[in-house]
Amino acid sequence: MSEQLSLPWKLLKNPVLSIGEWAIKDPCMVFHNGEFFLFFSAFYEDEDEERSHIICVKTRDFTTFSDPLFVWDGKKDGWSGLCSPNISEIKGKYYLTYNSWGEIHSNGKRNSMFYAVSPDLASWQKDIPLAHDVSANARAIDPALAEFNGNWYLVFKGPETPFIVTAKSIDGPWRILGVPDCGWLINGEFIYIDGSWYLVGTARGLVPFISRMKHSGEQPDDWIAWEPQKRLMLPLEHFNTCVRTHCIFIYDNRKIDNSFYALYVGSTENISHLGRGNCRLGIACSPDLVSWYVPPHLSGEKVPVSFNPQVQEVHRG
Repeated sequence: MSEQLSLPWKLLKNPVLSIGEWAIKDPCMVFHNGEFFLFFSAFYEDEDEERSHIICVKTRDFTTFSDPLFVWDGKKDGWSGLCSPNISEIKGKYYLTYNSWGEIHSNGKRNSMFYAVSPDLASWQKDIPLAHDVSANARAIDPALAEFNGNWYLVFKGPETPFIVTAKSIDGPWRILGVPDCGWLINGEFIYIDGSWYLVGTARGLVPFISRMKHSGEQPDDWIAWEPQKRLMLPLEHFNTCVRTHCIFIYDNRKIDNSFYALYVGSTENISHLGRGNCRLGIACSPDLVSWYVPPHLSGEKVPVSFNPQVQEVHRG
């Protein structure tokens, strides 16, 4: 990506985004025309019941944010909600993947995956079925896309197990490659770093991790062969004392400020919002995906990191 932006790190403070009584989850972002476009799940009461919505906002500096550019809830198609967005820029277009939310839907269906596509992040063709030929009649959530060497790849979580599938076109037909051998994961993300593919996600215990692909990715079977998970140790702050680092998403901004950015959510309780807690958005940066810093900090200043083992062993989409 040629255009990027350096954030005013000393002016930021976590949580960088907190909106009223919303619980914010599943953040992802992309940079376009001088602004970051953020997508996330928002849980709040809607028509006298808790529902999930997919929200898009934009910001230049993470100190001020636009009003929502859209709010998608899936009501017109009989879904109880939509959640778990993940954004990918592929061949000059933007693909937003997501899934329906809620175990009971008025349309009688189970949770399913979809994608939306846009040339400019302004106009969207949305709610297009994604990989239903390999996930029909089963619960499927947390989809994330990549395209490489003429093939499309999709990671998602089935009823109990993550899967990676492939196709020659985003509209299929898809075929199952298998279960990634890096271990259990939710909220996956594919990211290409210095000539290698990596899989980012959240492991058991709601601990974020990154795993490097063992091979080049040129062959479909390469996409199920990953190195063991490496935990990403992000600092404990006042807003994430209960759930520390959930739903991580990594963005490579090294061409501008030699940093990776990480979006993630944290909470101080896990009672509200049907057990999700008061999730709010945090941001951290790293020069190497090993040492992580939270705002504000001076260049080179070390921020103490103390791993908190009291993380939650639950995942609620």
